Order: sequence, then structure tokens, then C-alpha cells
Amino acid sequence: MKTVGVLALVSSAIVLSSCQIFGNVRTTVTDLQPTIGTSWGSLALTDPGGAPIGSPECNANPSPAAPDVNAWWAGLGTTVTAANAVVGFNLWSNTNPGCGVVRHDLFRPHMSFSLAPLRAVPTGNLSLQDALASAKLVFNIVENTPLQTGAGITCSRGFSGGAANLLLLRPGTIVTPGLARSLQLPSSSVAGLVASFPPTTATPIQDLAQLQPSGTTGRATVTATGPGIARVEIDVRDYLLGALNRGDASIGFAVSSVGETAMAVSGEPQVNCRTFIGEVVLRAATI
Repeated sequence: MKTVGVLALVSSAIVLSSCQIFGNVRTTVTDLQPTIGTSWGSLALTDPGGAPIGSPECNANPSPAAPDVNAWWAGLGTTVTAANAVVGFNLWSNTNPGCGVVRHDLFRPHMSFSLAPLRAVPTGNLSLQDALASAKLVFNIVENTPLQTGAGITCSRGFSGGAANLLLLRPGTIVTPGLARSLQLPSSSVAGLVASFPPTTATPIQDLAQLQPSGTTGRATVTATGPGIARVEIDVRDYLLGALNRGDASIGFAVSSVGETAMAVSGEPQVNCRTFIGEVVLRAATI
């Protein structure tokens, strides 16, 4: 099994169930709570027009100083960190004259749901698979700061900020609580990057960057709930059925960053493209 180190946010111990009407059939709705967090990594980029890492031009203390991810996260406060994960990227430039070094921090949320509570839901004479009427991954997308652009880098292709795609984790992937610099990235790149992640993600489920602030796109339905906040519901029934058919103990998802594609760097970009993912549940309805 592959282990993904992440920052724990919510325990999977709480399961909420209720009864609703699905068509003309009464259903039991079960909200599975995730183990969820943020995995991150850093990549050093070099502008061909500037001096590389270790050069005298880059050794003096720049302003602003290179960001400290741990300090940034702690500074958000427990009210924020207890309920959110982070997706997106942050670009920091060494502004010393002649230095061409840019640091690119990437952030990915991972989440895992135990299926044991769902298997315990009574379904009468039906198998759980036959009784599964719907399954939706539900979460909020919340802007961290006003989205920024710089040096040709655009943060957002829509309201979703730093979020790119919802991905399905490989069966058996363990989401481990705790802050971990666990994204596997090359040590450096010249004039751009292509992030190389470990094979913990498999199937793309939904392109989040193409979502509209409200309405339905593909598997996803979006409802605007406040300034800079949207509630997203994504149909994942097919994927949950696959996990149940295999007898998996859990099902897991990740959200990729818009900063994981090739990126040309020039000038001195200081771009914050970090977006919060919060209030996540896997909502399953059974008849």
C-alpha cells in the first residue's frame, strides 16, 4: 500500500445518517466524514536570464524572505486549519539584483473515507451495491486571498482558484495524519516545470477548473453560498460501486493543483494561488 503523508483535519469517526425521499422511494442518507489533509512539495526554478542557486547574487537575504510553509499554516489559526485543506501553488522570487531563483510550492489535498459505516446500513434483501441510489463527494471551495497573477502566471481559470482536477486515489492508499512534505518533485528545473508525482492518483473524475460559479458541469453541481465560497457536489457513485465490488475498506480522493503543468518563469513573480477545500463529506443514499 502507498502511504500519503498529509495534514490531518477531520476524523472519520463521525457518521451522520438521515432519511430522505429519492424519487418515490424513502432512502437512508449517510454522510461519511474523511481523514483529510494537505501534502506539499517545493521546486526551485531558474530564470535563464538570472543567476542560479548558490550564486553570490542570490546569497544575500532577499525581501520578502522565502516563505516558511509550516509557519504560514500555523499562522492561519486552528479555526481555519481544523476545517480546511489547501490546493494550489505559491510562487516566491528572490528579488536580489541579478538572481534568477524562483521557488514553487505545490499543495494537494488528500482525503480517505472508511466504508465500514456504510456497510453497516440495513438494506433489507438488497445488496449494498443494489441499494446504493446515489453517492456524492461534497465540499466547499473557499478563496484564501484575492487571486493573483504575475510574470505571465495566471492563478485561476475560473472561480475554483488553485484547484485543477478531482482524482481517485488508488485502492489501499493510506492517508496519514500529519504535515508532510511528501509530493515527489524534481529538485530543480530551468525556465519551467513538469511536476512528477508518485503513483497515488489514478482516474481523473472532474475538471474543477472548468466549473462555473453555479450550475452543473459534467459530474459536478455548484451552488454559490457566499462571497468567495461555493458548495460543490460531484457524482462519485460509479467509483464507490467499484470500491464496494472490490471489497475495499476505504475510498480516497485527491485534488490536483493548477500549478502542476509546465510553467515558464520570467521576472520576479510573487503569486499566491492557494485555495481552501473544506467541509468535506461523502454522502451516500441507500434504499
